[in-house]
Amino acid sequence: MGLRLAIIGGGPGGLYGAIAASRQGMEVVLFEKGEIGDHIVCGECIFDSLGLFEKPEAGLLYKVETILLEAKGVHRLAIRDYRNLWMMDRRAWQRDLATKAANLGIVIRTGEKINDHKLSEIKTNYDWIIDASGAPSVTSRAYGFSREYQRECLLAYQYVLKGDFSHLRQTIKVGFLSHIKPEYLPGYYWIFPRDEQTANVGVVYAGGADRQFTLDIKSLLHEVLERESLGVATILSKGGGLIPASILPVLVHENIILVGDAAGLTSPLHGGGIDLACMSGTLAVEAIMKGKQGVAAYRNNLLALMKDKIALESLIIKKMRRLSFGDFDELLQAAAVRKPWIRTKAALRHPDLLIAAWRWLRKKPLDLL
Repeated sequence: MGLRLAIIGGGPGGLYGAIAASRQGMEVVLFEKGEIGDHIVCGECIFDSLGLFEKPEAGLLYKVETILLEAKGVHRLAIRDYRNLWMMDRRAWQRDLATKAANLGIVIRTGEKINDHKLSEIKTNYDWIIDASGAPSVTSRAYGFSREYQRECLLAYQYVLKGDFSHLRQTIKVGFLSHIKPEYLPGYYWIFPRDEQTANVGVVYAGGADRQFTLDIKSLLHEVLERESLGVATILSKGGGLIPASILPVLVHENIILVGDAAGLTSPLHGGGIDLACMSGTLAVEAIMKGKQGVAAYRNNLLALMKDKIALESLIIKKMRRLSFGDFDELLQAAAVRKPWIRTKAALRHPDLLIAAWRWLRKKPLDLL
């Protein structure tokens, strides 16, 4: 008889883990507190930050060709030349993954909220549990480490707007505000069009040294709406929350393995983490298949895959906090333009950033699905 695996959470990490486990011959049951694809509050872009991700088979709205970076000026970055970035209908994508999982024989139990008592019962009845329940996770509440997610985190808030976004075709926009103090950086706003009439528009910033998030994030968002002439746009939905921005020190608790947001696997620079969730769900299954040694090496294996990405993002954050707004704008320009003299000038001023970017762009083959 194969291993019995329980998965908590029907998001990307849980679904990727479920499919990977089923293909390894495990008996898999997935518990989701609501319905698959409900209550999604994010920009809905999948950024293939590690160069590992396959093109989504469902829910793909378009491949993002360009990012408009706005600080003092507006700079057009051809992101397609570096990494894949897809604008998604997350609900459709996740429900398609759930259908694939069900077709493999995976049992999906929706409307199943896991409390401490239920978790204890699952621990007894299954060989392993993958916790993909987000942050704070089910496991963190049971084991008392929920505050770990606040050690390093971002605060985000978003509206889904109805308006005119026809000028942003296969293009997303990321803007920076000059009045945000260094201790609250990285901080920026985004406009991610879903189509010509709707877009996800939001803001994000880091807490200060005390992690109190004293900036009024809703006021920041309304400032952005006025700046972008979106004050009359219709608000279709709204939401936000804290995003963990640092991998937790311990990812295995008895027979429970944390993945995705539950493991703190999101970008410290922009808060995205769909690709990391999918990767960690797959690697958690690989770790289980390798036994105790595999599970013991799980966190280090994640760090090894992410080290170049994290090094680059951490360096960009340092630059954001230390450079003047004008100097940061020059750095954005150098990243976006193809004029050799501008890039050479930036490389001479920031050789550490050039080396980190080169290391990040190297390919690392991994078959997620």
